[in-house]
Amino acid sequence: MKSILFATVLYALLVKISSQPPPPPRNEANAGRCCMPGKLMELTYGSNVVTGTSYYRQRVRGAYDFTARRYGSISDVAYINGTDIRVRIIILAAENTQYYIFNGTCTKLQDVFVEPQRCITTDYDFVDTSTIGDGELEGAVWGAAINDSKHGIYGTNYLSFSVKSCVPIGQSSLVYVGAPPNLAPVSDSGVYTNYTRGIADPDFWFKPPSFCPPSHSKARRSVDDVPLHHLLLSRIAMLGSWSPH
Repeated sequence: MKSILFATVLYALLVKISSQPPPPPRNEANAGRCCMPGKLMELTYGSNVVTGTSYYRQRVRGAYDFTARRYGSISDVAYINGTDIRVRIIILAAENTQYYIFNGTCTKLQDVFVEPQRCITTDYDFVDTSTIGDGELEGAVWGAAINDSKHGIYGTNYLSFSVKSCVPIGQSSLVYVGAPPNLAPVSDSGVYTNYTRGIADPDFWFKPPSFCPPSHSKARRSVDDVPLHHLLLSRIAMLGSWSPH
């Protein structure tokens, strides 16, 4: 808990907007918006999430195959009331298929809510660069407005990347979820850790469990489903930007 809070405070320093015109980050000048190293990687994302009615901490471990457009994640969520849940998602974007595994059941959806992106998309604007410590870590911050009426998510999101390596550092978002005028506020602020280039066990991340159904479900999960809430929000930050399909 203390480590997540400490990391969140550090990340908050990165989103400070300077009163002076910011210099362009070195990675933007050298490699544009697609400077992230490698097309296969594993990563962990930890954050604190506050909604209109609850508070929870989440830890999302993920694997990303940007070449084959396969993405897998396991999310452990701890609610303030003591409830703990685990949710697993497998995204096979080339097949427009997403598996949602929760509470011992698996749903096969013919709808990829958000596909993770290796490149920062054009709807994000460069905001600023900031450093942590005595110049040990320099981060470039990008921001965008979110207006996704298809999935009922509206607000703003900020992403930060290391200027030196272009590895993701953290993200912060404030969004409203639902259908107007009944919108619920959700804030999510967290950091990325344990970056590893390559994927040690692709089948573990991308192969659906044997109990998953062969056919797509006709029912669509609602964004009002809280376990899905945080996964949709996590996808905002999962390596690039909000890119709804």
